[in-house]
Amino acid sequence: MLAGARFTVISVGLVLLCCLSSAHADEYSLDYYSRCINRKIAQCDLKTRLVTSQGENLSRYGVDALRQATYYRDVRGLLVAQMIKEEMGRDRHRINYFLIKAYAEWKKHERIAAF
Repeated sequence: MLAGARFTVISVGLVLLCCLSSAHADEYSLDYYSRCINRKIAQCDLKTRLVTSQGENLSRYGVDALRQATYYRDVRGLLVAQMIKEEMGRDRHRINYFLIKAYAEWKKHERIAAF
């Protein structure tokens, strides 16, 4: 009976350890993905200066960058949750692609809703 109790205690301990390390990993991922989004917002913010450009295409590019930065700020929590769910890891190219794709999908649906 004592051996069975030890096994149970060890099993419960391992389960708790796994849960705690998983929660820590999610917290770490949350922070990392949030920083990635902050970097993306900073890049967009730099491009927003083009809004006042005299060139029509550059001005439009600046407006789109402004919309993109606003999008990332507004849905940051959803994006981070989705990245954790999809287990993105730390590959910056994959994360950047995910963010660009998410914005493009939102923009496409926004255009459709406008009609």
